[in-house]
Amino acid sequence: MVLHTFPELPGLDPRDVLVLAPNIVAMAPVLAAVFQPDTADTAQALHLPFIVADRALRRTHEVADALSALLSLLASRCTTADVLAFAARKVVQRRLQVDDAVVAGWGAWAANLQVRWGLNASQRTKFGLPAGLLVHTWQQALDRLVYGAVVPDAVPTRELGGVVPAPAVDVADIPAVGALAALLARLSELEAETRRPRPVGAWCELLQAALTSLCAVEQDDEPQLNKVLERLAELGDCAALSEVPVGFSELRVILAADLTGEPGRQQLRSGVITATSLVPLRSVPYRVICIAGFDEAALATGEPDGDDLRQRPVLIGDSDPRAELRQALLDAVLAAGERLIITCTGRTLRANAAIPFATPLAELVELCGRVAALPQPAPEAKGGLQAIRVEHPRHALNAANFLPGQLGTAGAFGHLPAALFGAQLLRGRKPDGADPLAEYSSAVERPPESVIALDDLISFCKNPLSHFVKRVHGIRLSDFDSDQAATLPLELGRWDGPKLAGDLLQRMRLHAGDAAAQAHAAAEWAAAVQNTGQLPLGAYGQASLAELRALVDEIVRQCEAKQRPLGEGQSVPVQLQLSDGRSIAGAVPGVHSGPGRTASIVQVFCAANKPAEMMAMWVRMLALCAAGGPQLTDAWSIGKSKDDPSKSYAYIAEFASTAFSQPDALAALEELVLLYDEGCAQPRPMFGDTAEKLSGDPAKAKGAFQSFVYNIEPYHPEQLAYGERLRFSEIYPSGGENELFFRELFGLRERTANIRNDRARAAARQRKPAK
Repeated sequence: MVLHTFPELPGLDPRDVLVLAPNIVAMAPVLAAVFQPDTADTAQALHLPFIVADRALRRTHEVADALSALLSLLASRCTTADVLAFAARKVVQRRLQVDDAVVAGWGAWAANLQVRWGLNASQRTKFGLPAGLLVHTWQQALDRLVYGAVVPDAVPTRELGGVVPAPAVDVADIPAVGALAALLARLSELEAETRRPRPVGAWCELLQAALTSLCAVEQDDEPQLNKVLERLAELGDCAALSEVPVGFSELRVILAADLTGEPGRQQLRSGVITATSLVPLRSVPYRVICIAGFDEAALATGEPDGDDLRQRPVLIGDSDPRAELRQALLDAVLAAGERLIITCTGRTLRANAAIPFATPLAELVELCGRVAALPQPAPEAKGGLQAIRVEHPRHALNAANFLPGQLGTAGAFGHLPAALFGAQLLRGRKPDGADPLAEYSSAVERPPESVIALDDLISFCKNPLSHFVKRVHGIRLSDFDSDQAATLPLELGRWDGPKLAGDLLQRMRLHAGDAAAQAHAAAEWAAAVQNTGQLPLGAYGQASLAELRALVDEIVRQCEAKQRPLGEGQSVPVQLQLSDGRSIAGAVPGVHSGPGRTASIVQVFCAANKPAEMMAMWVRMLALCAAGGPQLTDAWSIGKSKDDPSKSYAYIAEFASTAFSQPDALAALEELVLLYDEGCAQPRPMFGDTAEKLSGDPAKAKGAFQSFVYNIEPYHPEQLAYGERLRFSEIYPSGGENELFFRELFGLRERTANIRNDRARAAARQRKPAK
């Protein structure tokens, strides 16, 4: 609305516009986003000179804001988020000579190294934890980073002092590790100083030294640093005559008032569009006045609790917040020379229900209806007030923004080209009359890859929709992962157990056949995971450790019972040429040579996702058979039982016919690649076991679907593709594309291979009549 006033009011300058806000602290970032957009299209961007006139010192000075954040950080538990937020400030980065990318790398290290809270073990003692408990602290992570930067990557083991080097850290990361060490050393020193009370003057000297060592500014911004240092010096001079020790919490209260301050300190006449709090103007004239965010929540008068007896009696001379608010609104109305604009929230976010006006605004609107000569309303309008009330759509892509006369202006209200283009797409046309979905369709139906990676083909068969989301559209589900809780864990996460068990199993496979070496590797692994905080604390960690050891021992026993090798075997490269000119390239791991020119595939893992692993095993069988070489007899998959986590299971896959040949395997891969192309162009959801059961009993498929939806996690691929309201009949209509797709996929697998557990296989062989 402010933008439209410039062409409508001749000779209007930015200094003639004043923006008032009842809650300037909350509204200032919103106003800055509107008047100072950060856009790459600077040629089309319209920048209006704008300033927020009366915010607290820490809101306008980076150094004061850093001091306020430092005081809060030293009084907190120093969680990962708190330390990284402090390090992300520009004045701190300038002193440490780092940038946002380095700080983001610190965050990744903290997540990988299990940092939860606490600078060191000493700080934790004041929160009741025993001395010497270093796990999940910044100090432990720093020690591991230092060792990781100087020790070559290998199997994680304890080094000098029991420290396990951090993986994936090399010599090139030493500057980033050094900057983090400098920051943590200074914070640890300051945190230790906060535990000892001292006079206010001594506190001010300590904070002056802290700011100098942690913050640096550009030459043009040196007055900001000097101003904060002068404030601290003035406070120290005022308290120079007092030697009474003051605790750190009391010091924070003293400095909070000085850093926060009261609004209304700067001059309103700044020469640009000025935003300020709703202060009485007392006849200061402006051609245009805009009151932004005049909502009931922003007008909270801070009334005391009814149980506070001291505040209940109203005495002569006490201020009346409601009357003062109405007075400030009246001053703003009278100061507006040519135009008054008042904005407020009109509808709720959840239900889109209408929100009534705040009481002072409702009274003003009612007064306008009684005394003003408003235009006659249209027959469909509800009253004359429609002439001064404009209800704006919530989204910039709404077509009403670009229809002349719809939102209180003679022309179109919207002015952003990107928003206009989006509105045209929503209305089903583009400016040139082309299909609005043409670009989207071409992006999805991308040209076929000349070389299909075998791992991509396996990923697709495991979960076509997950592959569609990650590989085709580049949406990484890890971007939606929630941050680690700032608490010490008492149980393993959902994916932590399989990962840790997989690490132990990998060490056991490296020493397959040597019981003594396996026992030593298991002991080293147990010590390493306990030292690095990958297990819960105390007895909880011991119970988790016992479960993981039992699972891995059971998988090792299962391999021995089935006479399957535990070692990793060979990785056989595969290069297959398809009839359409494309090729499949990759490697098949876990190949073990048998008698003669026979071979077998053995895959061992600690996860419980059996259907996905069966699909992976099937694709590897086809690829190895199509590549020629040794004759593949069978493929084994040994892992954790889904029903009983302490038990293991063994599945075996064999070709459907003993006469299955290399051309048969290549033909099956040709069919699979066609399905792969379709799955890369359209989302094909599995919903757990639902897709596999579609060709059998529809009732079981629906039950599997409902069970999956009931336990679905946020940001799951199925939820990203189909939303939160998932219905079986809409996703898998009878005879629909999804049903036909999975019938072909699983039908192809059944025609080429038999996959069953080893007990079912033995029973089938017993039932088979002798020739």
